[in-house]
Amino acid sequence: MGMYLVVYGLRNAGLTHWVTAVLDQLAAQGLWVATLGTGLLVAVLSAFMNNLPAVLIGALSVDASAAQGWCVKRWCLPMWWAVTWARK
Repeated sequence: MGMYLVVYGLRNAGLTHWVTAVLDQLAAQGLWVATLGTGLLVAVLSAFMNNLPAVLIGALSVDASAAQGWCVKRWCLPMWWAVTWARK
């Protein structure tokens, strides 16, 4: 319960809003920049705090992000499918 209080306290302090803004900027640069940037950002957060709050802040930020997915020609794919497809 304590970790959730820390995460929602940081959300109320504006950390999640800041991370969401960074994720939106990364998503505007393309799939690879968004993927690597998100991983790097969560890794930096994990270095400064415990892994669980960092992942929860990342999950709240991704949920609040305006990024919708990846479009190839006329087909728009959800982000999880785009990352899976790009690995093949």
